Amino acid sequence: RLAAGVPGIEVAQLHPQDIKFKGLASEFDVFNNGHFLERFELALGGTHNISNALGVIALSLELGIEMRFIRQALRNYKGSGRRLETKFSDARFMVIDDYAHHPTEVRATLAAARHLQRERTIAIFQPHRYSRTQLLMDEFASSFDEVDFLILTDIYPASEIPIPGIDAQHLFDLIKKRFPEKELLLLPK
Repeated sequence: RLAAGVPGIEVAQLHPQDIKFKGLASEFDVFNNGHFLERFELALGGTHNISNALGVIALSLELGIEMRFIRQALRNYKGSGRRLETKFSDARFMVIDDYAHHPTEVRATLAAARHLQRERTIAIFQPHRYSRTQLLMDEFASSFDEVDFLILTDIYPASEIPIPGIDAQHLFDLIKKRFPEKELLLLPK
């Protein structure tokens, strides 16, 4: 399908190249079937945000929006609250808040943090809901390969009643088994 107003653009064929990460921001070239379209800057980092931006670019082209407006909108978009949100930053430390409550989100957030090129990555993770933790226990346990030190808190119930055998200690034990060399801390109740 061709994008409206942009002759020869097949929206399903857009892909990024020459990706560069600058802290929690990124820039990349967009190609369509091997043909360069435009270089874009995002105020957001992480390959997951670049993937989302490609969807925005494709839809915008389909709607006939001019490239300069697409470029400006993506450059200025700061993302939603609690997604890679910098709370503090200086020469030594950076504190990022991210509401990653699914293993895929945890991995994407930690992969984006890797591009910060800091000496260590310390994560504090609070599992959200007993049912989600039960369903995704093994996936959560394998989500922390990008961290040097993990602090795990008790499960936030979000009005759920506890499920027997599903607790932070169980998740902690699985993480420790998968990553025996990692520094881990389980905060007491």
